[in-house]
Amino acid sequence: MNEIVERVARRIRYASHGTPLEKEIKGTVWIEQANAAIEAMREPTETMVAASVAEAGCAPGDEWEIFEGTEWPKRTWQAMIDAALKDGS
Repeated sequence: MNEIVERVARRIRYASHGTPLEKEIKGTVWIEQANAAIEAMREPTETMVAASVAEAGCAPGDEWEIFEGTEWPKRTWQAMIDAALKDGS
């Protein structure tokens, strides 16, 4: 099972019940909820993209064009989410 999906599933379970789940979490409703939550994050917001651009040290109009404007951080983020979901069931 994908580590991030399990981590999110365990956090969802803890948030709704207040206690950690000690047993195997695979195949539970929390895994389904974790996958749905992660999938909902696949499209980054403009604020997220702007934060990525700022973290890279680029300002609008800078040499950022070599990274294809805001498409590069969006594609990178989506690739990371896709990887999290790949083994998420």
